[in-house]
Amino acid sequence: MNYTKGEWKANRHGVFVECRNLIIANIVNRETNDETIGNAHLISAAPEMYEALKTVREQVANFLYPKVKLLSSKELIVLMDKALAKAEGKES
Repeated sequence: MNYTKGEWKANRHGVFVECRNLIIANIVNRETNDETIGNAHLISAAPEMYEALKTVREQVANFLYPKVKLLSSKELIVLMDKALAKAEGKES
């Protein structure tokens, strides 16, 4: 899949790729509220959520039809937790 690579960052105005000074989404709202900020965080987490879902899907397929080394359950949880934390605006 082809999408804009780089760290997507969210703020109260939208989502941008910091290293390329590229705006991914501009959030237009008269008031910045929890929903607007939540939308920005969810959009900014899209690449991580895509990669996490793709990895989990590959791992399940490899479990059913072994081809490569499987990640541990802990590694999969860490991958998913990182993407979810970013989507929820809780990344550190």
